[in-house]
Amino acid sequence: MERLTEAHSRILQSADTLKIVKSTLAEKVSRHELSETAALSTISLFQRVAAQSSCAKLSFVGSVAGKIVLSVNTSASRPAPPLKKRKIDTSQEEAHRAIEKVKRSGTEADKIRKETFEVAQEAITALLRVRGAAGENVIESWTVSLRKAGDWGGRQANADSLPQLFIGARVTAGVAVPLAEVCAALSTFQDGMVTTSMDRVGADFRLPLSTQGEAAEETGQRSLLLLATVPSAATED
Repeated sequence: MERLTEAHSRILQSADTLKIVKSTLAEKVSRHELSETAALSTISLFQRVAAQSSCAKLSFVGSVAGKIVLSVNTSASRPAPPLKKRKIDTSQEEAHRAIEKVKRSGTEADKIRKETFEVAQEAITALLRVRGAAGENVIESWTVSLRKAGDWGGRQANADSLPQLFIGARVTAGVAVPLAEVCAALSTFQDGMVTTSMDRVGADFRLPLSTQGEAAEETGQRSLLLLATVPSAATED
């Protein structure tokens, strides 16, 4: 309990920066509600604060009743692997196919360096491997997109503007997702956001829901949409 109390206190000290609107401390959970949208830097900061209290692997992100929820749960533990044969992991192959498709999309793709595509592929692969606190799949749908100057999410249009790579993922509503794994997957990313409001994103990033996701939204839940720009430092000058 001492570790949780310390984590909760540290988080409250950063409440303004984290833009927390409501906090509660239960027996083993420090829970913090944000609004509908938060910057990627915000959830990264929450993870760093949790780590300062030795709770790096006990922090979670999710969406409840349309709000983003960040939490530290000291009773959390990873589930034991299933006894039956595990499903073959195709995350890397799926990410590779998506990246290759973008590479073949036209002359704008030729302006992106190989290293940028590699960073995107690694991030997508890692995100696809993220599992919820109970070991469940959490990524309902995802995309990687080339954004030209002037597009939603792209740079402002000017003569020197280069295209950028964007990745997006829809996370199942109501599931506690290990924040350490999300932050590790996007460790080199600086520009991005998480949101439960589809009104905040371009039409290209309103990713499809699974059957489970549709059922959850019918009950008032809203999935979490993660959007991030592949680091621009990897693009050509």
